[in-house]
Amino acid sequence: MTNECQVDGLTAQSLNDHYAAVSTDTLYQPTTRKSTVQNHGHWITEMEFFRILDCLRPTAAGLDGLPVWFLRIAAPIFAAPY
Repeated sequence: MTNECQVDGLTAQSLNDHYAAVSTDTLYQPTTRKSTVQNHGHWITEMEFFRILDCLRPTAAGLDGLPVWFLRIAAPIFAAPY
């Protein structure tokens, strides 16, 4: 069984490049990377993602309202490849 939602080689940058090329908007400006972006070619590993979730500060509630304790407990599930 194949995952039809996943396309190899498709990245946010390739989508941006495609839509910039086909855009008819004469005022289009390419987006700039945020200053917090590091090494845009780096793929995060399962262990790195687990450690990020496991080491969240108790006050790290995001806009989604998920409590930190939930993210820590579910870190092994969220970090696992699908």
